Amino acid sequence: MCQTHVSCLSGVRERLSAGSSAPTFEGAMRHTQRAWAFDAERGLRLEEVPLPPLQAGWARCQVTRVQPSIFEALTLTGRAPAQARGSFSYGHEFAARIVTLAPPASADLVGARVVCPPAVPCGICRECLEGHPARCLSRFRLGKDTAGAFGEFVDLPAAYLLVLSDRVSDLAACCAQPAASAVANLVHGQIPTGARVLILGQGVMGLLSLQAAAAQGAAAVLTTARRPSVRALSQSLGAEVSLDPDDPTTLTQIGQFRPDFVIDAAGGPRSAGLAGNSLLEVALDVVMPYGTVLELSDLSEPLCLSPRIREKSLRLVFGQWSYYYGVYPYTLAMLGDGRIKCGPLVTHEVRGLENLPEVLEIKVDRVSSGAIQVQLVLD
Repeated sequence: MCQTHVSCLSGVRERLSAGSSAPTFEGAMRHTQRAWAFDAERGLRLEEVPLPPLQAGWARCQVTRVQPSIFEALTLTGRAPAQARGSFSYGHEFAARIVTLAPPASADLVGARVVCPPAVPCGICRECLEGHPARCLSRFRLGKDTAGAFGEFVDLPAAYLLVLSDRVSDLAACCAQPAASAVANLVHGQIPTGARVLILGQGVMGLLSLQAAAAQGAAAVLTTARRPSVRALSQSLGAEVSLDPDDPTTLTQIGQFRPDFVIDAAGGPRSAGLAGNSLLEVALDVVMPYGTVLELSDLSEPLCLSPRIREKSLRLVFGQWSYYYGVYPYTLAMLGDGRIKCGPLVTHEVRGLENLPEVLEIKVDRVSSGAIQVQLVLD
């Protein structure tokens, strides 16, 4: 998986030949930009801020679309503390177009549509050099080591960018980060070909995991979701059946399905309207002996495991946090050929950078808005 990423980046680096001057493109000569700033004291505000000089080998990218994750939406609207997630970064789900680069980057990439993984290994530390890039402690972190994409432009190391093919729309590219996370989690969980998969929850990660599981060779997928519209969407995207978790017959139907690979995609902080650890307990209870439970949710409460996890000889795998850079090329290929469809997940599109607060409210108030994925369109 890591070799795939290194190969992809090597191809980009080969295009970044030395000796060329920074090219120009629409927006390249701007000295300021409008960007959203956030801090706990003053909250969220739109400001006109100076654009810093480009670092050597970096690219200035014009953001075309950006979508907030649920944790970004909760934090930026004051519903969750900013420190709730230690590695939290703002504006990491986006699509952009390169408008200029700094030497030694070449002019060849100007105008290219790109995405960037939110965390990329440095390539020069001991862990990276010894072939363990996932252990890198000096990763480049989008939204921390540079500004995130809640602005008109974002500056990024050109070597970390992945160029989009014409088959990947900006809408789909904006979903590359959560899609890559879903794919990487299934690789990390070692989903076997022919698995009978149960996915608890059909939010963004649940719906993407559904499609990724099918692409990874699952024999059948059963899902649960509270909203009827989401259950219908889940079945249209490949679920054999999608059940209402509040229906008293659901546990019986899950038992008859006999899942050997269960994904908890609906747990997480109760303050965010999620289920805490309760669904992990359900997952451990319903999975078949010698099966696997993949926990994707953030653990916000102390975890107590039932003795049955030992009696059933289960594997409990926690989803990886941000080491999924290696599956980006594979994920983009699936977005391009339709194995993973993001269009049906994008329920709302709002135009204009100034309307980010509206996007955040739509995302947070999912029950009344019917939102799944909400994108802010800048281009």
